[in-house]
Amino acid sequence: MAFDSKDFDDFWNIESLVPKKKKQMAPFATRPAIATVEIGGDAPKENNMRTALTGQTGMRITEDESYIPEGSVLISRVTIKHLRDRYDFYENFRRAALLYFDCKGERCDFVPFYSYLPQYSQLSLEQRSYYLYFRDRIRQGEYIKTDYSYIYLFVYEILNLPDKIPKREGLELLIRLLREYRHAFPRIEAQLTVWIEDYCLVHRLPCPVSELGDMLQSVISISRLKEFYFGGLNFDSREVVDAMVAHLSDYDLRRAKIFDGECRELLWQNFRGAMRAVLIYLKKNGELTPDGERKTLLRDAFPASLCTHTVKSKLEIEYFALDTCDSLRRSVTAAVRYIENMLRAVMGIKSRLGVTGLPDALKREIDEYFARQRMQGGTLAPKRDVPEYEKLYSAPKGHLSLSGADEIERASWSTTMRLVEYGEDSPVMEEPALHPRTDLAPEKEDIAEGEFSGEDIELLRLAYSYTYGGGAGILDHAAVERINERSLDLIGDVVLEYDGEFYRIIEDYKEDIEEWIR
Repeated sequence: MAFDSKDFDDFWNIESLVPKKKKQMAPFATRPAIATVEIGGDAPKENNMRTALTGQTGMRITEDESYIPEGSVLISRVTIKHLRDRYDFYENFRRAALLYFDCKGERCDFVPFYSYLPQYSQLSLEQRSYYLYFRDRIRQGEYIKTDYSYIYLFVYEILNLPDKIPKREGLELLIRLLREYRHAFPRIEAQLTVWIEDYCLVHRLPCPVSELGDMLQSVISISRLKEFYFGGLNFDSREVVDAMVAHLSDYDLRRAKIFDGECRELLWQNFRGAMRAVLIYLKKNGELTPDGERKTLLRDAFPASLCTHTVKSKLEIEYFALDTCDSLRRSVTAAVRYIENMLRAVMGIKSRLGVTGLPDALKREIDEYFARQRMQGGTLAPKRDVPEYEKLYSAPKGHLSLSGADEIERASWSTTMRLVEYGEDSPVMEEPALHPRTDLAPEKEDIAEGEFSGEDIELLRLAYSYTYGGGAGILDHAAVERINERSLDLIGDVVLEYDGEFYRIIEDYKEDIEEWIR
């Protein structure tokens, strides 16, 4: 039988044996996106119209939602740009989250679980049982043994089910997870801090200052948008006052030695009271925002998290930047130093802090606070019981007599002469000439020689030239910190402070610096 060459070739054509697939339209992974097209003007070209209706060119359609945060002074506007992708890679996560949402967990043994981006589909039967038990305990307010990935899986569930979990309940769960597990799992603090902030902004919730409590200052130090936590400028909370001072003051009050004693709580209480009066005055007179630079922060909501199409969005935040207002920083720094001097005076300790740039209005607010405390019988410092033996060394009441002091010293030398036996090799002890002082003020402590390096001395000369000689130059911030740290150890205070352009010498320590750089 003869074969046709064409039939012979078709014998090896495998494609003819494979069943043909039916052509199908690519399904939407999410609901179809709807865009509004403005009618009027020039008609768009065909390809532009297709892009406007389907968003296929950029694969996204943006739906903007803008609002002004209620009660916020520093954040002027928040715009949420919802991103609707043509494909939703995590839609299965949402389906599984809805499926497991009402499942109850039963007590079981801990099973480790690790995943870079944890999802329900990655759980084994034992891990799924433990996750449901862990989640059930957290909902009941009990915090059991867990793993990083169990925490993140629960967080992703909260972020992606805003229609199932009430917004305030979701925020409370996020804060509780942060509070209870941040020490055992340190990495969650940086991410949960940002996600809690974004959760509030996306769902129009006020800043949870009272819920964060003692975590507030730590959270603010991590956040890129510190103004979110100061937005309401409510200084009734001690945590807000502490955080505001830490953010705006160039002088770190926590290093002051007077706060290390047994009465530290009482001193902190009075410091916060005086500082609160200062901050309220600044708010009342609109001085917390006048020179502040207006900034816009644009970022993805819930960065580095698993987001479905229901929560995927960008945030555009317009706000006043507090840290760019130099006059405000100088005022707050000066107020902190002035208040410490007042507390030192109450404790009977010599005031060593130089105060420059403090407006008279703020000085009056601080003075009036301490005056009110005295008039109302408030306790500024604890009373110290003086032992009986110390009373013997107390100075007599009344005026001190310089002539009387000379007479006492001569009598003491006369006694010394009678008690010391002299020999041929004995050194001759001469009675010193007495020079009565006309000033009874305590002398300032000298800076010990050798504590500063040669490089530090040159930097001090540069600062001295700028302060008193009209010179110019730039001091490295790290070098200034080193000099101030050493001066804190020596005399209990910094010797250099920033004036908005340069680091200058504090006037109280001019003589010390002159002696040292000579």
